[in-house]
Amino acid sequence: MLETLLMNRNLQAQVIPAGRPIEAGWISSHFGLRTDPFHGNQEHHGGIDFAAKEGSPIKTVAAGVVTFAGERAGYGILVEVNHGNGTSTRYGHCKEVLVSVGDLVKKGDEVAL
Repeated sequence: MLETLLMNRNLQAQVIPAGRPIEAGWISSHFGLRTDPFHGNQEHHGGIDFAAKEGSPIKTVAAGVVTFAGERAGYGILVEVNHGNGTSTRYGHCKEVLVSVGDLVKKGDEVAL
Protein backbone atom coordinates (compact mmCIF):
# COMPACT_ATOMS: atom_id res chain seq x y z
CA MET A 1 0.00 0.00 0.00
CA LEU A 2 2.81 2.41 0.88
CA GLU A 3 4.53 1.73 -2.44
CA THR A 4 1.30 2.52 -4.33
CA LEU A 5 0.87 5.80 -2.42
CA LEU A 6 4.45 6.84 -3.17
CA MET A 7 4.08 6.00 -6.87
CA ASN A 8 0.84 8.02 -7.07
CA ARG A 9 2.54 11.02 -5.43
CA ASN A 10 5.46 10.77 -7.83
CA LEU A 11 3.06 10.66 -10.81
CA GLN A 12 1.11 13.63 -9.50
CA ALA A 13 4.33 15.62 -9.07
CA GLN A 14 5.23 14.91 -12.71
CA VAL A 15 1.95 16.28 -14.14
CA ILE A 16 1.80 19.53 -12.13
CA PRO A 17 3.38 22.32 -14.21
CA ALA A 18 6.36 23.86 -12.46
CA GLY A 19 9.55 25.56 -13.57
CA ARG A 20 10.58 27.37 -16.73
CA PRO A 21 10.21 26.07 -20.30
CA ILE A 22 13.45 27.80 -21.35
CA GLU A 23 16.94 27.68 -19.89
CA ALA A 24 17.87 31.28 -20.68
CA GLY A 25 15.45 34.10 -21.28
CA TRP A 26 12.99 36.34 -19.51
CA ILE A 27 9.34 36.66 -18.55
CA SER A 28 7.77 38.91 -21.17
CA SER A 29 4.26 38.96 -19.68
CA HIS A 30 3.01 37.99 -16.22
CA PHE A 31 -0.24 36.30 -15.17
CA GLY A 32 -3.09 38.69 -14.32
CA LEU A 33 -4.10 42.15 -15.48
CA ARG A 34 -1.99 43.64 -18.25
CA THR A 35 -2.27 46.06 -21.13
CA ASP A 36 -3.40 43.98 -24.10
CA PRO A 37 -0.68 44.23 -26.77
CA PHE A 38 -3.25 44.28 -29.60
CA HIS A 39 -5.96 46.62 -28.28
CA GLY A 40 -4.26 48.61 -25.50
CA ASN A 41 -7.06 47.80 -23.01
CA GLN A 42 -6.52 46.35 -19.53
CA GLU A 43 -7.35 42.64 -19.75
CA HIS A 44 -6.74 39.47 -17.79
CA HIS A 45 -3.83 37.39 -19.11
CA GLY A 46 -4.33 33.76 -18.16
CA GLY A 47 -0.74 32.64 -18.54
CA ILE A 48 2.91 33.54 -18.17
CA ASP A 49 4.85 34.37 -21.33
CA PHE A 50 8.55 33.59 -21.60
CA ALA A 51 10.85 34.96 -24.28
CA ALA A 52 14.18 33.58 -25.44
CA LYS A 53 16.62 33.87 -28.31
CA GLU A 54 15.46 32.40 -31.62
CA GLY A 55 16.21 28.68 -31.85
CA SER A 56 16.41 28.11 -28.08
CA PRO A 57 15.06 24.73 -26.92
CA ILE A 58 11.60 24.73 -25.33
CA LYS A 59 11.07 22.07 -22.67
CA THR A 60 7.86 20.82 -21.08
CA VAL A 61 7.21 21.91 -17.51
CA ALA A 62 5.20 18.77 -16.74
CA ALA A 63 4.43 15.34 -18.16
CA GLY A 64 1.44 14.92 -20.47
CA VAL A 65 0.10 14.24 -23.95
CA VAL A 66 0.65 16.51 -26.96
CA THR A 67 -2.82 17.61 -28.08
CA PHE A 68 -1.83 20.17 -30.72
CA ALA A 69 1.28 20.79 -32.81
CA GLY A 70 1.05 23.28 -35.67
CA GLU A 71 -0.08 26.78 -36.56
CA ARG A 72 -2.79 28.53 -34.56
CA ALA A 73 -4.00 32.13 -34.81
CA GLY A 74 -2.47 34.31 -32.13
CA TYR A 75 0.23 31.77 -31.28
CA GLY A 76 2.08 31.20 -34.55
CA ILE A 77 3.53 27.70 -34.43
CA LEU A 78 2.19 26.14 -31.23
CA VAL A 79 2.64 23.00 -29.15
CA GLU A 80 -0.05 22.26 -26.57
CA VAL A 81 0.37 19.62 -23.87
CA ASN A 82 -2.51 18.29 -21.76
CA HIS A 83 -1.50 17.34 -18.21
CA GLY A 84 -4.89 16.03 -17.07
CA ASN A 85 -7.27 17.49 -14.47
CA GLY A 86 -8.12 20.39 -16.80
CA THR A 87 -4.53 21.66 -16.99
CA SER A 88 -2.59 22.24 -20.17
CA THR A 89 0.42 24.28 -21.23
CA ARG A 90 0.99 26.10 -24.53
CA TYR A 91 4.34 26.76 -26.10
CA GLY A 92 3.77 29.36 -28.80
CA HIS A 93 5.68 31.37 -31.38
CA CYS A 94 7.96 28.41 -32.03
CA LYS A 95 10.42 28.17 -34.88
CA GLU A 96 10.17 24.37 -35.17
CA VAL A 97 8.02 21.65 -33.58
CA LEU A 98 9.82 18.50 -32.39
CA VAL A 99 6.76 16.43 -31.37
CA SER A 100 3.50 15.18 -32.87
CA VAL A 101 -0.09 15.04 -31.64
CA GLY A 102 -0.51 12.00 -29.40
CA ASP A 103 3.10 11.90 -28.20
CA LEU A 104 3.63 11.26 -24.49
CA VAL A 105 6.11 13.72 -23.03
CA LYS A 106 7.92 13.80 -19.71
CA LYS A 107 8.81 16.87 -17.69
CA GLY A 108 11.89 18.44 -19.29
CA ASP A 109 11.45 16.90 -22.77
CA GLU A 110 12.23 19.24 -25.67
CA VAL A 111 9.05 19.84 -27.66
CA ALA A 112 10.06 22.76 -29.90
CA LEU A 113 12.64 25.38 -30.74
